Amino acid sequence: MLRVSFRRRKRMKNMRKETKPDDHQPRIAQAEGISEEKVERRKQAETITEAGSYERILEEFAKAPGLLEEMTEDLKRREAFLITEAPYLSEGDWRILTCLELFDRATFEHCERTWGLAKEKLEGDPPVALFHELLAKEGASVESVLRACLLHDCGKMCLDKKILNDAHTDGEWKIANERFCGRMYGPDERERKIAELDVYVGEHPAHRAIHRVPYKALADLDEEGRQAVEELQAKGVDVSLPLADIIATHQKRSGETLGLENADDSAVVLVENHHPGGPVSEEQYPAAISIVRTGVTLSTEMSHAIDILRLSDIYDAYHSARVYKPGHPSFAALEYLLCEADRGVIDKTVAEAWVKDSVGDLDQEGYFTNFAEYVEQAEIEGFRSESELLALQQQFEEERVAHEKLCDRRIIESASCIVTK
Repeated sequence: MLRVSFRRRKRMKNMRKETKPDDHQPRIAQAEGISEEKVERRKQAETITEAGSYERILEEFAKAPGLLEEMTEDLKRREAFLITEAPYLSEGDWRILTCLELFDRATFEHCERTWGLAKEKLEGDPPVALFHELLAKEGASVESVLRACLLHDCGKMCLDKKILNDAHTDGEWKIANERFCGRMYGPDERERKIAELDVYVGEHPAHRAIHRVPYKALADLDEEGRQAVEELQAKGVDVSLPLADIIATHQKRSGETLGLENADDSAVVLVENHHPGGPVSEEQYPAAISIVRTGVTLSTEMSHAIDILRLSDIYDAYHSARVYKPGHPSFAALEYLLCEADRGVIDKTVAEAWVKDSVGDLDQEGYFTNFAEYVEQAEIEGFRSESELLALQQQFEEERVAHEKLCDRRIIESASCIVTK
C-alpha cells in the first residue's frame, strides 16, 4: 500500500535553510493554469469561512450553490494522498477540512502533520505495540484516533483571525502587561503582578505570557493593539481573558463542528479534550453513550487515546515555527514531551514509548552524528552567512543539551550517549 512517510524526512537537507513560520495563506493564485475566475471563487469561499461558526459557514455556502462542493473537490485533488491514506474520512469530514483549509492553511497543515505523526505510531512499520494494547483496552479504534488527529483543530475556524494569527512575542506581551498594570494598579501591586508573570514564564517551557496577560492589555501596547481590542470587543469577544483562554474555546467548538455533521461522532470526546484541562469524565459524556458515541471507555482518568492525540499535537506545535516563535529541533521536541508528562499532561508510560520509538528512528538515520558533522562542515566551509551559522550553532546546542537529558532519562542507550561538547 502507498505510504507517505513522516519519519523519513530529509532532515539534513532542511538544515540548509532557516525554519520559517507556516504561510497562513495558500499560494493558489501563483499556481499555473488557475483562471482568474477560480481565484475569485476561492476568495469568495475564504470570506464565507470567516462567518464565525461552522453552522453559519454552511448557511452562507448554501447561498452560493455548488461553491462548497467545488472547493471540496479542489482540496481532494490537492491532498489526494488523504483519499488513499485516510479512507475512513466521510463527506462531512471533507467538508469540515475544506472549510478549515479555506479559513487558515497553517492550521490545516498542522492538523495534517498531527495526523501523520500519530499514523506513524499506530500504522507504522512496525507500529508501537503498546498503543494498540491500550486502545484495545479502552475500546478505541485506530481510525477514531486518526480521524480525531486530522480534525482536532477544526473549531479554530470559529475564532477571529486576529486571535488565531496573533503574532505578538512574549516580550511584547510583557511590555503590554507592564503598561496595563501601571495604568490599573498602584506601584506595589504593579510590581507584584509584573514579577508574578516573570516567575510564571520562567517556570516551564510551555508557560507563555499569553496564558496570564489579559488580551485587553494590548490596547496599552500601541495603536494597532488598541484597535484590535476595540474590534474584538464589538464582536462580543471577552477581552478580559488571556489570549490562550480565548483560543482554548476552539476545543469545544471542534466538538460542536463534528456534531453538526454527525451527531453520533466517535471523535468528539477526543477533539474536545486534546488540550489539558481535566479528566474525561462520565459527567461530561454519560455512560449510555460512552461506547457508541465516543469510541472509548470513559473513566475519571485521562484516556490513552487522548494521550496519543496530545503527543502528536504537542510535538508538532513545539517542533514547528510560528510567526511569534522559532521551531525546535527533534531531540529538543521529544524531551519536551517528557517534560509535559512530568507535569501530568500526558501519561508517562505512553510518552516514554512514543519518545523511545522516535529516538530509535533518529538513531537509525544517524541524525545526531550527521547534524554535528553538518555544523562542523558549515563552520569550516563557510557556506552559511554569519547570522545563519549562529542560528545553526544555537539549534545544535539545543539539540546537544536535549540529547544529554534523554541520556540521563535512559531513553537513549548508553552507547549513544558519548557526545562531544
